Amino acid sequence: MRTSSGSLQIKYFIICLLMTLIASAANIPVNIDNDIYNFLQRMENRGIINGYSGMTLPLNRDEISGFLEQVEKSQAKLNSIEKDLFISYRSHYYLEMGDIESSTLGETKIKFINTGIFTKTACPILSRNPVLREQHFLRYEDKNEFLWIDLDLKGQNQTKNKFNRQILANRILLRGGFHEKLAGFLQFDQYLKLNSEQYAELLPEEKGRFINEDVYFSNAYSGISYNSQWFKAGLYQQPFLWGPSRTNNLTFSNNGPPFPYFELSSQLGWLKYSLIHGGLVNDSTSHKFDNVTREHRDMEKNIAAQRFEISLFDGKTYFALNQMVIYSNRNLEWSYLVPFNLYFAAEHYLEDRDNTLMSLELKTEALKNTEIYTTIFLDELKWAELGKQWWANKHGLQAGLRYHTFLFKHPTDFQFEYTALRPWTYTHKVFNNNYTNDRYCMGFPYGPNSQLLYLNMESYLNYRLKFFLEYNYLQQGQDTKNTVYGGEATANYENRDPRYDHSTNWLMGDILTRNKLELGLNYEYFNDCYLFGSIEYRMDSSSKDRSYFYTNVGISVNL
Repeated sequence: MRTSSGSLQIKYFIICLLMTLIASAANIPVNIDNDIYNFLQRMENRGIINGYSGMTLPLNRDEISGFLEQVEKSQAKLNSIEKDLFISYRSHYYLEMGDIESSTLGETKIKFINTGIFTKTACPILSRNPVLREQHFLRYEDKNEFLWIDLDLKGQNQTKNKFNRQILANRILLRGGFHEKLAGFLQFDQYLKLNSEQYAELLPEEKGRFINEDVYFSNAYSGISYNSQWFKAGLYQQPFLWGPSRTNNLTFSNNGPPFPYFELSSQLGWLKYSLIHGGLVNDSTSHKFDNVTREHRDMEKNIAAQRFEISLFDGKTYFALNQMVIYSNRNLEWSYLVPFNLYFAAEHYLEDRDNTLMSLELKTEALKNTEIYTTIFLDELKWAELGKQWWANKHGLQAGLRYHTFLFKHPTDFQFEYTALRPWTYTHKVFNNNYTNDRYCMGFPYGPNSQLLYLNMESYLNYRLKFFLEYNYLQQGQDTKNTVYGGEATANYENRDPRYDHSTNWLMGDILTRNKLELGLNYEYFNDCYLFGSIEYRMDSSSKDRSYFYTNVGISVNL
């Protein structure tokens, strides 16, 4: 029987999809915004777990379940709220921790058909019974393989001064595993913005979207990985972080749209090594570059990065060396794909056409319940000019402290941080070699020529209710009508004013000063049903003073 080429293509697509999904849960990454990372950070600083640096995210499910097993052995050290948090988090990793029910092996379960939306079973959607195991809209589990399908719905109302808009969103998440070698996931998000003409600020999820999409947009993240005894390799397009700050990392901060990349990683005792190589979107996609030729708009842009992370003093201190390179106008550069290669030497071999950068990170447990961290970012290095006002001292410094305590028996975390980046950091003279993806800086969210004081507090009033308070004091140098001061990562440093070549301070140009205070709550009212809200006041002072008042309230349901 003859088969049409279209039918063959459909069958091939289905086979590829199944191979991606039927791939063990152990290797599936957990989103970087998951609260489990705050919990693990607290457990590390309290001395309950060991080996968690928190400087490279996401972790996979197997890594997280390993830390939860450490917590399980020390439950006596937890207070009542921490124990409830632990039980809640543990329920999400029942498969990795060996809690799968033998009676359900090989069965396919659809949530509403098998449990009923209003019945009191393991964890129905409208129940406040303790969670025994994570629920899924559809699940299939066997000894060596599984498939989970989840559906999330979210609605929120946001205001800015007298204007308001509504955001409707849904998420479909597919995760699958096969034995303990292959893993795959697919996450598809859709967003609908209503009444957004007067309140046009982008959502964080919109960064990198096509510029003509004003009402509807979507995001898709996916990955497939192979895990062996000695290394892990995978292809991903997902948010990730490198750095101790998490919110304001100088190396990779998830400020811009996530890019596709290949990752190779391995851990040998106290040394953890990672290599990534990915494709970026060049900056000419912006309307600011309408005058560029199509040749420049279609120019390829790539990134390679390596990370060497060392654990010292029985896991009390972590040190990391990162090296990155941006190159464009050509396909894969093999010199940057070789593990352990030194990028600055490889760049010289390739005739100095690219942009190499480096960062150093240190995190240490200085006192009980307290950690101190710092990052030094180097975009240019000339020993004779260090400490001077040379324009090409394109450096960044960050220092921070986390303190974990109890306020009236409520687990509470404080973070204090200061960051400063000199002008022209992340920039380059060659078009498309800036440290950006689709116009967004991949490092510090506020870019070069800026300084930020960041304060954050999070407290659990009970295991379902979290309160947070955040304050930012930002100073940012702005370009003037006649002078470019290097305050944008997309800038070309050859456009600088040579009069300042040896008198470039840490802040240059018109200085924008911004005070921002935000207060918010997250509450799991029913199992898998979350209510959230926040209020924010922001004051901008520069040539004109402006103030803004924001609110955000919403509901999120995992079906």
